[in-house]
Amino acid sequence: MVIKMKELLKKIPMIHFVGRYVQMFFCFIWSEHVEILYECNRYIRKKISKEDMDIKRIQEFKGKYKGQRCFVVATGPSLTVEDLNTLHKNNEVVFSMNTIVKAFEKTEFRPTFYCIQDKEVYLKNKDKICCYQLPYILIGRANVPLKRVRIEKKELPIDKNVYMYRLNAIYHWTQVVYGNTKKQLRFSFDCAEEVFDGSTIAYSVLQLATYMGFKEIYLLGADCDYSGAVSHFDGTKAKTSAANGEIFIKSYQAAKKNLENSDVKIYNATRGGKLEVFPRVEFDELFHK
Repeated sequence: MVIKMKELLKKIPMIHFVGRYVQMFFCFIWSEHVEILYECNRYIRKKISKEDMDIKRIQEFKGKYKGQRCFVVATGPSLTVEDLNTLHKNNEVVFSMNTIVKAFEKTEFRPTFYCIQDKEVYLKNKDKICCYQLPYILIGRANVPLKRVRIEKKELPIDKNVYMYRLNAIYHWTQVVYGNTKKQLRFSFDCAEEVFDGSTIAYSVLQLATYMGFKEIYLLGADCDYSGAVSHFDGTKAKTSAANGEIFIKSYQAAKKNLENSDVKIYNATRGGKLEVFPRVEFDELFHK
């Protein structure tokens, strides 16, 4: 009977689709019980989701860079093209994200891993993402069925270097959208299973970098400051409010908490900004031998 039921579920993908809406409803009503919803979602996904074969490709990177250092380059106003040139010149392994593609016309720098999970940002920059040769593109697909949030597979660039990771947005929705801040933001040590959304994509990148085995992670351009006239390196102002910087800082605090018993060290090489969670280091001094 159980076997027949499993086969039936596989033939009715709509059950999985509708199940996500039901999950969101209960997430709204009973956000206190998000842990139970999370486990239910993972069970259903394992049993009837057809995405696993695509998502599991991320396993290729597990422990691949064990013991190495990397840079996580955000897009804050303190970031300069000269910084990107320095990273390129020194052949550093770099994760970067979102609108960093706007800098490519001014530099030969290309991140080793270009990451994106915000659908609106992705669609606005899709042409640039597709026209440049990038070593690896990592795209997060949220486990919510809303078209305005979820990057659909049909929207992805056709490229063998595109990898998807499953973005678990349950905690983001219950904490940020529904205001439940009692639960500790989770941190994934198995990115082939899922990556937890922390409001900022940099939180996802820290999980991916840890999964790949990096032991020294340097943040750059992580200003976490949206109070000024400019909030990005390209001179633009984000729609987000100043309060978002505080939310992002809480995500970094969660990363620090989750990694405190590991041998992974995170440093902040950002010039200025409001992020004081990690020890600060001088970016330029990291390249003096």
